[in-house]
Amino acid sequence: MEKFEYKIVTISTLTLKKEKWVVEMESELNALGIQGWELVSSTDMKRATTLTGGAEFVKLIFKRKI
Repeated sequence: MEKFEYKIVTISTLTLKKEKWVVEMESELNALGIQGWELVSSTDMKRATTLTGGAEFVKLIFKRKI
């Protein structure tokens, strides 16, 4: 039976510059992929008090075999 470990990464979209969003996300995803992590889910989240109209955080869930 295969066993897995899981990792949850939360990224604030407020600290990322719009024009660098894709480059920074790809860099983070590639770094984790090199370590054997596979992205299995992503969710955007917003605080109830925000007025920006967009997500403030992205939660990424990864798994890898142990």
